[in-house]
Amino acid sequence: MNTSYEQLIEIIPGTLVIYTLQGSKKKTWNMRIKFPHQPYIRKSLRTTDIHDAIQLARNAYFDQRGRVALNLPIGTFPFNRVLELYRASRDKDWSSFDRIADNYVKVFFQDNEDITKLRNSDIKDYWQWRLDYWTNHSSTVWSETVNQTVTNFAVNPKLSTLERDLYVIRRVFRFALDNSYIKVMPEVTLPSAFDKQSHETSRGSFTPSEYRYLLQCLRKEVSEPLSPDATAGQKRAYAPMMRRRRRLQTFILLLSNSGLRPSEAVKLRYQDFKIYTSEYGPDTGTEYTTIEILPEVSKVGKRRKVFCRDGRRSFDRIQYWRHLHADPRCVDEKDLVFPSNRDLKRPVDIKPTMKNFLNKYDLRIADDGRWRSAYSLRKVYASNRIQQGVGIHSLAINMGTSIAQLEKAYILHATDDVREELTANRRLELGKADTGSWANTDED
Repeated sequence: MNTSYEQLIEIIPGTLVIYTLQGSKKKTWNMRIKFPHQPYIRKSLRTTDIHDAIQLARNAYFDQRGRVALNLPIGTFPFNRVLELYRASRDKDWSSFDRIADNYVKVFFQDNEDITKLRNSDIKDYWQWRLDYWTNHSSTVWSETVNQTVTNFAVNPKLSTLERDLYVIRRVFRFALDNSYIKVMPEVTLPSAFDKQSHETSRGSFTPSEYRYLLQCLRKEVSEPLSPDATAGQKRAYAPMMRRRRRLQTFILLLSNSGLRPSEAVKLRYQDFKIYTSEYGPDTGTEYTTIEILPEVSKVGKRRKVFCRDGRRSFDRIQYWRHLHADPRCVDEKDLVFPSNRDLKRPVDIKPTMKNFLNKYDLRIADDGRWRSAYSLRKVYASNRIQQGVGIHSLAINMGTSIAQLEKAYILHATDDVREELTANRRLELGKADTGSWANTDED
């Protein structure tokens, strides 16, 4: 007998064994199962009673023999282990997938010991747990993705956020089905009651006067001098603080002038910004800032070129940030414009900084009660462009969205000025005289 065993009992010779280990203080029984051409299955039975241990071992043996008959993988595979196996199999990383998986999905399923034992009711329980999470827990959670405490998740998540959770859970179960960890795909759907949340919890926007006030606050933040009687600690903290403020200013102005999604902006690299000089008509010689959005950056996975509305100033602003305020280690064109302070290869999580800034100047909640975030600046951009007469089709292309989504998510909550501008543009375009081939074909 192996000297590492204190006691060893063969229940089924050569197949099922229970044993205790030398030096074990608790004297708990363990089991070992061996099927032909399969690796050993070892598991603690968590009991010191020999009769209970024999019964538990027999139950486990017959359970595993059933898995063999169904051609399921040998051993037990908790949901979270299958999730990690899926992540290891991916061709590329998806930060939004990993963020939701680590901060919510894995937290809920952490007690599951066998994915085959999850039922439809367990999946339904997830949604109520997800909605109640910030009500029943503290305002912070430890993120395995960025290895730090985060505070920027929505207390009342909107439908599109829950749909991302849905995708994560579905993808894990689909991977489990494709690799025979399970034989039947469970029902993974959002309860119909959540459909009502589509517009009720959408982010608020800024009125023109509120946006001007926001810019004034930003200028005040980045021009605040160091106090003459500052302590040594305040002096050490001053440079990093000003860098964060300048980064936030650069980030906000970039979103306001380009219509980018925050999730796209944080993934941009210096090489994605270019100057385009027009060679056409009365626009000849005019310079524009263009941003190349690659498929791995785009939310929808499609390449597009974004034109900023402030000429070349967006390009100059990024270069100003790069040479005077960015981390001096960011010297390559392939470096991220907004990297994390801890890891220059990872995009910054700017949401807490944005949240604190909006709270500081009482801008976090709009008059209609909706919460504002960096995404609200996308609405500012859309409203501004419409008021300047930009067509809906061109705007949708530049923002990387559909006309239907643009109308639903941005124009729906637009100001009276924006709606009036859209009506005027439509009246002007549709009321023009037809001078084409159809001009004289109407019958009198």
